[in-house]
Amino acid sequence: MNRILLAFLSLFLVFQSMAQPKIAPEKPKLIVGILVENFRPEYLQNYQQNLSKNGLLKLFQEGSSGVHLQYNYLIKQSLPAYASLLTGVNPGTHGIVANQWYDKRKDELVDACLDESYRAVGNTVYSGHLSPKNLLRPTVFDLLKQANGGKSKVISISPDMNPAVIMGGFSANQAYFLDDKKGNWVSTSYYDTVLPSWVNQFNDKRLADLYLTREWTKLLDKSNYPDEFDQNKYETGIQGRVNFPYQLEKLGAKEPRLLFKTPFGTNLTFDFAKNCVVNEKLGGDAYPDVLLLSIPAFADVEPLFSPYSDEIADMVYRLDKEIEGLLSFLNQEIGEENLLVFMVSTGVNPLPADTYKSLKQPVGQFDPTRMITLLKAYLNAEYGAGEWLMKYSNQQVFLNQELIKSSKLNTQDVNEKVIEILMEMSAISFATTATNLKNFEYHTGVNHQMQASFYPERSGDVFIQLRPGYTEIKSVYNPEEPYAPVDVPFALYGWKIKRQRILRPVSATEIGAVILELLSIPGESREKLPLEEVLK
Repeated sequence: MNRILLAFLSLFLVFQSMAQPKIAPEKPKLIVGILVENFRPEYLQNYQQNLSKNGLLKLFQEGSSGVHLQYNYLIKQSLPAYASLLTGVNPGTHGIVANQWYDKRKDELVDACLDESYRAVGNTVYSGHLSPKNLLRPTVFDLLKQANGGKSKVISISPDMNPAVIMGGFSANQAYFLDDKKGNWVSTSYYDTVLPSWVNQFNDKRLADLYLTREWTKLLDKSNYPDEFDQNKYETGIQGRVNFPYQLEKLGAKEPRLLFKTPFGTNLTFDFAKNCVVNEKLGGDAYPDVLLLSIPAFADVEPLFSPYSDEIADMVYRLDKEIEGLLSFLNQEIGEENLLVFMVSTGVNPLPADTYKSLKQPVGQFDPTRMITLLKAYLNAEYGAGEWLMKYSNQQVFLNQELIKSSKLNTQDVNEKVIEILMEMSAISFATTATNLKNFEYHTGVNHQMQASFYPERSGDVFIQLRPGYTEIKSVYNPEEPYAPVDVPFALYGWKIKRQRILRPVSATEIGAVILELLSIPGESREKLPLEEVLK
């Protein structure tokens, strides 16, 4: 009888210990950042009923989350977003003012991460001339490594090379990106001159080639998708195909870059991330390690279909499954109480103009070529023949300061004349000068956004803002379409993070700032107080 009672008591104690929540340590063992390009807030609402409770919903319902993250600066592009999230400051401070900016001294466009001093590492077609040298402030995780004497491991992974470098910052152990011609994960010699053996072994598996034999079908029953007939008049599709299923082997060139027009590119990224955790032994000691993932698939796929297509819905469902799998894997490897996860959308693209028109909303296009022609004609008429305009780029006008000085003209007077001309154009709602942005401090409104994007050596003489609903026609002056000025979702989950919904507008710079505070990392002052709700 005593043996039976002892057995029951033992079982009771086992189940009781299993039911007790595990106590979070002083510091998390692993921090995972998932930065998703073009992830719209309505995806969570529209597809919530079909999401797993252990994937996206775990992050957004069991952590601290919201859908009102704002990028409070003018030039909304992907690399400024990555840098702002991970440094806790705006582009005017961290220096990544755009994906590409005009260098006034060299009279040429400069890529944000270009650095001829370094080369590619790995068997790749890319030059690998990359480094974070143009980033003017350390990332949060640079400061983490500094605070603990370099004992933390920091690794960034992105299909695209530039986000990998921006996320990696100055001190990452490695920043990996995909050679989308060969399907290999490679890097740049800024971080190391050779790839670890496990990366070569992963590449030897040729998983990209395997995914290229797959068929992209709907993950769920057709009743869980927005378009019953899988037809959308705004779709151009993959190689002209606009209906499920998509047999990748029949869609043209068998190049890995095709994977990123499907969910399989994201699958490949998560596969590599899990291998990284195991082989690098991330989270294996008392010093917090960091794994940063960039997911650009929604930005790649949406232009081929539409934000509300069956294909995008399926991308959401499949991302949900990947996150579910990653969280389950990390829980087994490291333990949920040792894990801090944050997920953020880096911004969203404007809706297609035809969509706005169909909804009878204001819409228009801004033609920079026409603007430049008119501006040059006006300046020649006002000041005489000359190359008064050097460049237009990223909603900024660069004037010929040498000509202005040699003509004994007042720079501010010329700037004001340019603004007077620009404000006559129907597409432009506001303009201001670099002089104003240097001399005054703005805390709200468009002046604040312009100032937050302004760094003197990399910015123009006059900034413009387009009217709501207007988009800039793609051209040599605007090779990349800027993100729309809308709020996006964010979530923090895991280690010491309580469950709560944050309804107020949150600045993107608060994400980096709150991580600094959570980890008690000494560092430079931030431009915005952190997410105080998370710290209470």
